[in-house]
Amino acid sequence: MNLSPFRVGLIMALAIVAVALLAPWIAGDPAAQDIDGGLTVRGAPMGPHAGAPLGTDTLGRDVWSRVVAGAGMSLGMAVAATMMSVVIGVVVGLWAGYAGGWVDAVLMRLVDVVLAFPYLLVAILLAALLREAELESGVVPVIVTLGVIGWTTIARVVRARVRVLRQQDFVVAARASGAGGFHIVTRHLLRNVVGVVITLAALAIAQNLLAEAALSYVGLGPPPPQATWGRMIFDGQSYYRSAPWLIVAPGLAIVLAVVSFNLIAEGLRDAADPHAHG
Repeated sequence: MNLSPFRVGLIMALAIVAVALLAPWIAGDPAAQDIDGGLTVRGAPMGPHAGAPLGTDTLGRDVWSRVVAGAGMSLGMAVAATMMSVVIGVVVGLWAGYAGGWVDAVLMRLVDVVLAFPYLLVAILLAALLREAELESGVVPVIVTLGVIGWTTIARVVRARVRVLRQQDFVVAARASGAGGFHIVTRHLLRNVVGVVITLAALAIAQNLLAEAALSYVGLGPPPPQATWGRMIFDGQSYYRSAPWLIVAPGLAIVLAVVSFNLIAEGLRDAADPHAHG
């Protein structure tokens, strides 16, 4: 059977989501420490074995359980942040594209200001500020951070699409019949940008997975003992020679998740525009 990249990506993504949802049944407690049976006689992490298929970490915790728990945590934050970005980006793009004039100019200058700063540096700064504000756990700061800085691409693409659509006959007819701007935007324009927004959302999830891993790696994600893939890589980096499974397992999980959503986005783009290859 010949699987398209989209189908491969969809299967991979569904598998990761299934693992995250089934975590309580297919993995143990990610915070459970087994000092006696989970470490060598020298107190070092144990390699993969029957009791721990991906080995244990420096505290005797099962790496498999932590990778599975990290799937739910990392993917959940990436999806939540993407939803926030989509809402902001679609609203800004729709009104900028339809209203035009000074509204378009102001909103696009706002986009330019956000894009003028390096993405990860702004994410680290904002996450640190929100962390200092003592928001609950470390989940909310990450979601808010990635959500409020990741909407610009969506806004620009939606705006460009709406600027074309507003000249179409169905929009002109709606305007001539007395329909207001809100009605035209929500009833006519919104549904015509859903396809491109879904594609951009898949790309945004992949980007947010990487950004969340970076924030967790530098200590701005959910605090221990909560497991995230980025934090696992940070905790295991000192043992990359003696216990490489500590960074290989979460690193491979990040790669597979990012690749899966990129393949989904590529398949959706090709389906929307079969000639868009380059």
